[in-house]
This record gives sequence, C-alpha cells and structure tokens, in this order.
Amino acid sequence: KQPIEGMTVEIWDANGEFANAAVSDATGDYEINGLPAGTYHALTWNDRGYPSTLYTGYPCAGCEVTLGTPISVTASTTTSNIDFALGAGGFVEGRVTSAGGGVADIHVEFWTPSGHLATWQPTQANGRYTTEWALAPGSYFVKTWNDQGLINQVYPDRSCGSCEPTSGSAIEITAGATTSGIDFSLDPGGSISGTVTLANPSDTVFPNVQVFDQTGKW
Repeated sequence: KQPIEGMTVEIWDANGEFANAAVSDATGDYEINGLPAGTYHALTWNDRGYPSTLYTGYPCAGCEVTLGTPISVTASTTTSNIDFALGAGGFVEGRVTSAGGGVADIHVEFWTPSGHLATWQPTQANGRYTTEWALAPGSYFVKTWNDQGLINQVYPDRSCGSCEPTSGSAIEITAGATTSGIDFSLDPGGSISGTVTLANPSDTVFPNVQVFDQTGKW
C-alpha cells in the first residue's frame, strides 16, 4: 500500500458538528488530539482526485457525515486503526440547457443506488459543469435541482418534480476517467399564486403553502 501525504482527515461529532481535523504526514499517518469522550465520525477530504470517504469506506463528497461508522472515543486513550484505503476516483461533466441556451446555477446532484446524496455541482454561466470532487468508482443516479422555475429531471430526460433520484438510469464512474455528456434540457414549469389571510388578524401564525401532485406526493 502506498501512503498518501497531505490528506485531510476531519472528525465530526454524533450531531454532525465539526470537531477537529489533521493532515496525514509522509507515512500516511495522522493523529487528532483533544477530543472529549463520545461518538464521532471520520471523513477524508482532498482535491487531488481521491474520493472523499467516510470511515469505513463510504463515499461522501457532500453527504451527511453521520452515515459513517461511529467511532467511540474514551478519555485518556487513543482510538487507533481508523484507517482509509483510497483509490482513484472519477469525474463527470455535462451541460444544462433550457430553450437551447445554457443555464447557470443549476444544481446537478449525484446519488448512490442506496438513495444517499454523494455530491452536487452547480452549473457555470454557459450551463456546463464538471464535478469538483472525485466520485468513487461505481453507479450513480443524476438529478437536477433549481429554484429558477424550471422542471427538474433525472437523467436521462425524465421530468422529476418529486420523484426519487434512483428512478432514473444509472451512470458509471470509472477510476481516473471523466464521464462526459451527462446533459439535461429543462422545460419551464407553471406557477401557482394566491393570498393567505387570517380569520383573526391578531393571530401570530406564519402559514406556508405546500403543493402535492395527483398521487399525493409533495
């Protein structure tokens, strides 16, 4: 095994709050001190083409850190062997358009087959995107999210206002390669407007309006 120098290892507590971090040395070793007794999660982070990974082995470039295996820390002792074996990751690129033109600030999301968000990437001014963080090799489902009045899709070309990301077709990520052509063409959606009033103007409530489709999905 080849040690990796300069890899950031972050420690997060059981509530998903950042606790501390360290950087691996020339031998690949790291140590994080001064943690109160409790339960934690560990996450690698880098911009060198290795997938960000939760302990133990869960790809996580933007996911919830509490999905990782819990690590128990006891006062005055060192919890050892919290190790990571990383391989090269892959990247994805594509373009999001509407009416033939590129659309900026569309979130392109990448979901695992188990339905967890792995990472997301916003589009540039011309609608193009390339994932900033490497994804671990394997299958992913791709979905858009936006607040610009466009109908979101799951790849490829399926409107998805409230559907599960895994209802699309999976793409394959290969180590050391970039998967290209993961494109979306989004149509404008309709809008609903109205007025909400209080029967008793002295009430201090702040109602919101939620929209459900004909099958009862939000």
